[in-house]
Amino acid sequence: QIEVQKVANRTAITDHKRLIDKKQKEREAELTIQGESKWMQDLIEEIAEVTKDFPAIKRARHYQYDDIIATAAAYRRNKNGMLNANDVGAGKTAETVMSLYIQMAMFEKDHDQKPTVLWLTKKSLLKSSPIEIKRWWPKVKIFVAPEQPKLSAREFALEMY
Repeated sequence: QIEVQKVANRTAITDHKRLIDKKQKEREAELTIQGESKWMQDLIEEIAEVTKDFPAIKRARHYQYDDIIATAAAYRRNKNGMLNANDVGAGKTAETVMSLYIQMAMFEKDHDQKPTVLWLTKKSLLKSSPIEIKRWWPKVKIFVAPEQPKLSAREFALEMY
């Protein structure tokens, strides 16, 4: 009977430890969610601040704004890339321009200098991309490189830009 009592006590202690561990994990998860929620709210406020004079952001569709927030969050978390796999005609270029505007502002705020950006596109979009970019961000400077420039022409263009 004493052995049965010892086993019962060990079982009760083990169950109690499991309950405490479970409660601890739940609390940690809750704190993580609260911290993440605060971090995300701060990020959204930062986006609102850097885009207050950027009218294009007001024209973003709800799903574009969600993607823009995700892109800004990835940037803030030092992620090395994002894939925008939205359907054709869903506004990927506009979304990318808006995200780029925000990330450039964040970079400038963090590093006290403007970043240099290289936008690569398909040959078939060489004429339409600058027009589309300017539509969303009229003040941006764009240099379209010739298709097969000589090295000296490329170097000159980069120096002048």
